[in-house]
Amino acid sequence: MMDKGLLNQASNQVNEDKSVSKISILAAITIALSFLFGLFLKWAVLGQFSGASFFAFCAASLFLAFYLLNVFFIKSVWRSNLVIFLEGVVFMVVFYDMLSFNLLLGAFVAFVILILAGYSGRNEFDNMLKIKFWRIGRVVLPKAIFALALLVGIVYAGVSINEKDGNFISQSTFKNLARPLVQSGLFKKFVPGFDADIPSEQLFKNLAEKEIEGRPDLGILPSPLKSQLVSQAAVETEKRLNEFLGVTINSNLDILAAIYDVGIKKFASLSDNAKMIVPIVIAALMFLIIVGLTLPLRLLISLIAFLFYEVFMALGFSEIAMENRSREIILLK
Repeated sequence: MMDKGLLNQASNQVNEDKSVSKISILAAITIALSFLFGLFLKWAVLGQFSGASFFAFCAASLFLAFYLLNVFFIKSVWRSNLVIFLEGVVFMVVFYDMLSFNLLLGAFVAFVILILAGYSGRNEFDNMLKIKFWRIGRVVLPKAIFALALLVGIVYAGVSINEKDGNFISQSTFKNLARPLVQSGLFKKFVPGFDADIPSEQLFKNLAEKEIEGRPDLGILPSPLKSQLVSQAAVETEKRLNEFLGVTINSNLDILAAIYDVGIKKFASLSDNAKMIVPIVIAALMFLIIVGLTLPLRLLISLIAFLFYEVFMALGFSEIAMENRSREIILLK
């Protein structure tokens, strides 16, 4: 009969962290990435520089990749939870000058979700006879992405409401969010030839020109007369749009800047209560967009994590070992 004491001892050793120094390195990298994610996110929301959103996305992707790796490499539950706690602390340090109850509550909820995601991953890992990296990622990452999406939404709403200039979003942030949408194939099907970088005045002329060329009775007109009709139609279109919106469009700005300018003017005309609601609505939309992109984000982050996983294996940072396990089963007697 097999010695249960030896089996239990072997199982306990497998579930112990063998190298605290390597765990410290992984923890330091993940904590640093959490700080960078918070810093770039803050800069993106405040519009500090145009590339902040991209860097925030990169930092978040790397953070989640190393968070997933920690599920594999950190065995101890208390160490794993401590690392997650420190990740949350350094993230909040970035927002020391704009802390609020909602931001702290959101960080706490995200902290709990990350703990649960790590627990579900380790539980799945413990029930496997063979390591299945992508399966663990499928279990862990959707919850982790949900937690970060929650943080992004709450941070955006909190920072926007507290902004000194009263704008619900910075121009650079708006452009970073809107540009992928207006450059998508689906959008261009509805607005053919749309170019976000041209002046609004040119857009009105392009639309008028397409409308005139689409009419056989006007398409045969001489070029000078056609150009005159295009200019008149563009002016009339801009005038009707100004009347409909109730504000004057700055036709010298590029299209996204003009849309932002109109939005700021409309926002300034709202009541104080309505101004508080707008950032919350936009934050909710941002949250839903990120959650809606969970599948491609999960695949991307899993790929990044897997590449680091293979590098660590190749460099001898970690290794795969076989474990003797025993488990309870039920037999009919």
